[in-house]
Amino acid sequence: MTISTEVAKADDEGPRRSRRSALVTGLLVLPASAWYLILLVLPLLIVLVMSFGNKGRFGGYEPAFTFANYADALDPNRITPFVTSLVLALSGTFLCLLTALPIAYYIATRGGSRKKNTKKAASTPNVLESILTRGLTSRRGGGR
Repeated sequence: MTISTEVAKADDEGPRRSRRSALVTGLLVLPASAWYLILLVLPLLIVLVMSFGNKGRFGGYEPAFTFANYADALDPNRITPFVTSLVLALSGTFLCLLTALPIAYYIATRGGSRKKNTKKAASTPNVLESILTRGLTSRRGGGR
């Protein structure tokens, strides 16, 4: 067997492997994509559609296309809760980034088992976000 036939065989197996790899990758991504669509995209679409509708006569939703709900939300008497929520969200995000990212970086780059440190670094921002959000909401009177 010559070198040229070995190279030709290797080239023939290449696309087959990449197709198989693409199929496996697609199958692995499918469950996560389904959860993403069901638990994030679909509820956001429902809220978006309902935000342009009207309140039904007996409660609930009445299909329509109106910007009245957005005008009501920006009414000076009703804007305070919206601004408070926005300030809490932005300050919580900033505090999480300010505290969690340096800690996660330290854990990920300093000695020990790399696998164990990666798990710790990945969970640190979530834990700190929870702590900071609870602290912010209780301080602002959002909790009990």
